[in-house]
Amino acid sequence: MAQASKETTGSAAAASTNEQLLELLSLGSDVQLLFEDEAVPGHAQTLSMWSKVLSNALEAGNCSSSSSSASLLNYNSKPASGPITFPMDGISKNDWLTAVSFIYPVVPQALVTWDNLEMSTASCVGCYGSCQVLLAIGSKYDMPALLSRAATFLESNKNVLNSKPGSLQLVWKWIPLADAAGLSEVAQVCIDSAVKDIAVVAECKKELLLDLSPATSSHLAAALAEQSIRNEQMRVKAYLLKESAPAGCNWDSAYCSHCMTLRRHYKYESATVKCGVCRSTVS
Repeated sequence: MAQASKETTGSAAAASTNEQLLELLSLGSDVQLLFEDEAVPGHAQTLSMWSKVLSNALEAGNCSSSSSSASLLNYNSKPASGPITFPMDGISKNDWLTAVSFIYPVVPQALVTWDNLEMSTASCVGCYGSCQVLLAIGSKYDMPALLSRAATFLESNKNVLNSKPGSLQLVWKWIPLADAAGLSEVAQVCIDSAVKDIAVVAECKKELLLDLSPATSSHLAAALAEQSIRNEQMRVKAYLLKESAPAGCNWDSAYCSHCMTLRRHYKYESATVKCGVCRSTVS
C-alpha cells in the first residue's frame, strides 16, 4: 500500500512538472520536436546552448520547416511557414521532458534520483530513474551540463551501489551506462568502490561488460587484480598470526605503544591484551 501511494505521488508530481514544462516550452517556441506521433515545442537558442548536436543541426541550415531531415534552419532565421521541425528518434516524449526539466525553471526544482521516473524507451529494462535518462539523452545529444549532473549523482552515491538483481543501485548496470555516456572517470570511481565488496565482485559477469571502453576495461582488470592481491595478503597475515597465537586466547585488534605496530593482537581470557610482535601488554 505504501509503495502504491509513493508511486501515485511520484506520478502526480511528474505530471505537474510536465504541465509546467509544456507551458514554458510553448511560449515563443520556434522549434517542434517530433516524438513518434507527438510534437513538443522548443526554443532553438536554448537547445543550441545546451546541446552541441542540436546546435550543429540548427546551424546547418538549407532546410525547409517541413523537412524531416536532421538538418535545420539557422536558429537566427525565422521560417515564414511556421516552426522548424526535428525528429527525436529513439527517445520518448516523457524522457525528453525529464531531461528538459533540468534546463527550464520548474517547481519543484528537478533533482537527479534513482527512481523518480521510469525509463520509457524500448531499449530500457526496468526502472533506473532520471539518472539513466540524463546519461542516455546527454550522451545522444552531447549535452555536457546534463551529463555533469548525472556524474555528480553517481560519484556521490557510489557507496550505495550493490549487486542485488533488480536493484535500482545495481552497480554492474551503472558502470557500463556511465562508460557508454563518455563518463569513463565516473565509471572508474564506481569500480574502485565496488571491488572492495566480495559479493559485488562475484556478480561481475563477462557478458555485462563486453561493451566497456578499453580504458575502463583495463581499469576494471587492474582494480580486480589489486583487490585480489590485498585479500590474499590479509588472508595469509591472518593465518600466520593465528598460527602464532598462544592457546586459550581470542583475537582482537589494538594498538601497541611499545613497538609502534598496528596489527591484530591476541586477547587472553583474563582480558589482558598482548602485542603479537613484542609480547608487551597493550594498554
